[in-house]
Amino acid sequence: MINLEKHQIRERNHFDKMAKGYDLNYGYGDPFTKYKISRKSKDLINFIFQKLKNKKLKILEIGCGTGEYTKLTAREFPNSQLIAIDVSEEVLKIAKKKCGSLKNVIFAIESAYKTGYEKESF
Repeated sequence: MINLEKHQIRERNHFDKMAKGYDLNYGYGDPFTKYKISRKSKDLINFIFQKLKNKKLKILEIGCGTGEYTKLTAREFPNSQLIAIDVSEEVLKIAKKKCGSLKNVIFAIESAYKTGYEKESF
């Protein structure tokens, strides 16, 4: 288990409680929400392509939630490694199911405030 500060524990507890209803709460099944997520993901992907072309990347997604953006990003960069972190074990369970077929994603329970990853390693 990761060592969390008081405010991080509240955050984890909040997302653990709402994990099962997270996608419904944020309307991830709604066609317009799917469009917005797709559009935002494409904007990020285009930005990365412009800056880094087709290099093999190591990408860190902080606060991946239930994996909606994780899934889209991992599909666009199949030769890169995507490490998706979240403080909530319960939302990560859902994200792992959504991204189960993607071999380039690693999920980790981590705090966004103290990841333990070396500076500039992504």
